[in-house]
Amino acid sequence: MNKKLVLAAPCLAMLAACGGSSTGAVSYTALKVFSNGDGVGRGVASDGTKLVFITPDVGATVEAANIGSSDAINVTASDFPVVQNLATNAKLRQGAVTIDGIAANVTIVEDLGGDASLILFDIPNYASLGMAGGSAMTGNPTGTHTYNGTMTMGSRSSGGAGQQLGSFAMSANFDTQAYSFSGSTTNHSLNGTGLIDTASGRFSSNNLNATTFGTERSATMYGELHGNAANSVSGVFHTNESSATYSGGFVGSK
Repeated sequence: MNKKLVLAAPCLAMLAACGGSSTGAVSYTALKVFSNGDGVGRGVASDGTKLVFITPDVGATVEAANIGSSDAINVTASDFPVVQNLATNAKLRQGAVTIDGIAANVTIVEDLGGDASLILFDIPNYASLGMAGGSAMTGNPTGTHTYNGTMTMGSRSSGGAGQQLGSFAMSANFDTQAYSFSGSTTNHSLNGTGLIDTASGRFSSNNLNATTFGTERSATMYGELHGNAANSVSGVFHTNESSATYSGGFVGSK
């Protein structure tokens, strides 16, 4: 495994709280492996903080993150300057981190209405990681709730620089355990329905409809519920080619 990716992996733990810092060890697992070895992973801390992420070489990244998470640097969103106030009730923060001489750009979408954030971590001309997450869900949400927030979407071959900013709306019916999602950026969109697992604080779908520069594709989503009575949502998604041509993430609140 390349040293750059080994060094990048603990940054998942470093930013695991997505805007804050978790307390306790973080355990990482792989959720999906693409044909090229990249994939989707998930991290959960002992305090319930959780995130999902899309990364190169998911098996090696998960292994390195589990080994290095206890030594992660403690970084919070406020360590990065606000460069834009987004119309989606969020702050856009940007900066960089350096670990053992390896520098990476960091972009954080900090949702102001809730308990989660979206992070893009990019080592220029090498690799990018996209992650979304936040605090544990507490309480027992019931009824139908609407979430609004920020979505990013772009070509995986372009790294973090290829992600376009946009917005989304999500309607979640916790009585029927189902949700609908509709989001778009300048050139891309994602729409469809999926299922909620309230007991685990998660939601997902493998048959969403994605459009990228006018081309229709199917897509898969991995979502997390956060805060009191599921006040916030976050997640990542990818199109369903064997190596996932497009990917993105989202964060929002009621």
